[in-house]
Amino acid sequence: IKTYPFEVSLPLSSTRASSDDAGVGKAEEIVLASSRKTIASLDGHEAGINTIKYSPDGQLLVSGSSDKSVRLWRVETRKQHKRIDLPGPVTDASFSPEGNRLAVAIAEDTCIYLINVATGQIESVLAVPGAKKVNGSNAYACADFSPDGKCLVGAVGGRGWPRFLGEDSVLAIWDAKTMKLHTSFVADRHNIYDLAISPNSKTIATACHRSRVIKLWKLEIPEAPPADLVVQRLIAQLDDDAFAQRNQAESQLMKIGPASAEALRKAIKATNSAEVRMRATRILKTFAPSPITILPGTGFDVHSVAFSPDGKLLASGRQYARPGHLVIWDMSNANRRITAPNTTGAWCVAFF
Repeated sequence: IKTYPFEVSLPLSSTRASSDDAGVGKAEEIVLASSRKTIASLDGHEAGINTIKYSPDGQLLVSGSSDKSVRLWRVETRKQHKRIDLPGPVTDASFSPEGNRLAVAIAEDTCIYLINVATGQIESVLAVPGAKKVNGSNAYACADFSPDGKCLVGAVGGRGWPRFLGEDSVLAIWDAKTMKLHTSFVADRHNIYDLAISPNSKTIATACHRSRVIKLWKLEIPEAPPADLVVQRLIAQLDDDAFAQRNQAESQLMKIGPASAEALRKAIKATNSAEVRMRATRILKTFAPSPITILPGTGFDVHSVAFSPDGKLLASGRQYARPGHLVIWDMSNANRRITAPNTTGAWCVAFF
C-alpha cells in the first residue's frame, strides 16, 4: 500500500486499499509525491492490508489487515507502536475526531469494535440489531465517526460474492459519547463497501457494492425520548383489551419515533404476546429512513466514496480497469455527474 504525502505534508486524507492474490499490500510504503520514491516501508502485517488512515494530529497511522489485526504506527519513527488482535479480518478502522478511539469493522461480523488508542484495549463491542453474518468471500464492513464527533456510523451484513447468500446490509448510528444506539435500518441488499460522512456531519454516503449505486442518507440524531415509564406504558398498551387503546398506543409510539426503538426491540424479545410483537415490529419498520438521493454510480460495482473537504463534491470509484470508473459528483448542483479522466479504475478515492 502506498500513500502519497502532498508536498510531503501530514496528515493525509484517509485511504482504503486492497491487496491481490500475490500478497501485494503486506507492507505499507510512504512515498514522496514529487519523486514517487519510497521513503519508508512499514513491515509487519501477515496478510493483505484493507485500510490505512492517519490520526487527526498526523502522529499515528492505523492499518487494518486480513491477518485479523490492527496496527498503530508512529509516523515520525516509522515504527510499529501497537498491535491489536481482533476476531476476524479487519476491513475498516477509523479514528475519532479527538484521535483517542478507533472504530473497527470486521468482515463477516455483525458488530463494530471500539478501541482505546492509548491502551490498545477493546472498550466496547457494539452489536448492530437485525444484522446477520455475511455468507461469502467478498464480505466487507465499515465504520466511521462523524466529523463533529457526535455520531459513530457502521455498516455490516449484506450478501457477499460469490454466493450472494445472507441478509441485507444494516446501517447503524450510535451516540459517539455514550455509545447508545440511535437507530439501525436496512440500507441495501448487498455489502456496503465504504461509507463517507460529509464535513458538516449531515449526510452519509454509502457505496452499495453489487447494487452499483451510491445512496445518500440524512444523518439525524433523534430527539430525546420521553421518560422510560411513558414508553413502557405505551408498549404495554399495545396488548390492551380495547382495540382503540392498542391503536392509540401504536400511533403515539410512531410519533415518538426512533427514540423508542431500543425499548421496542427489547419488548419483541421479552414478550409472550403475539399482538405486541406484531405491532412493535410494524412500528420499527416505519422508523427506517429512505435515501435522500440514489446516485447511479458507474454501471458497475461501487467500491469507495469520499467527500471533498468543503462538502461540495463527492467522488466514487471502482476497482477494475474500465473507462469512467472514477466519478465526481457536484453536490451543490443537483448532484450533477462529472466523469473524471480515468481509465484504470479506482479501488479507493480521497481528496487532499
